[in-house]
Amino acid sequence: MPTYVYKIKDKPQDDPSAFFEVRQSMTESALTAHPETGEAVERVICAPMIGGRSAAPADATSTVKSGHHHGPGCGCH
Repeated sequence: MPTYVYKIKDKPQDDPSAFFEVRQSMTESALTAHPETGEAVERVICAPMIGGRSAAPADATSTVKSGHHHGPGCGCH
């Protein structure tokens, strides 16, 4: 079951408490209200997690662990 990220609409983008995660079936409709407080929410589009890691490429300052093998989508530069 996928985990979706939601943002409380009335809170600023830089407030960490504005975001929360909910595990939902892909067939369920997106939430429109926070399940506990009733505040208006919107679903946030995020890169999916694949193999426990974000699909976003690694930044240029990250270190590569020994034993790393390059392959499609590894994120190395």
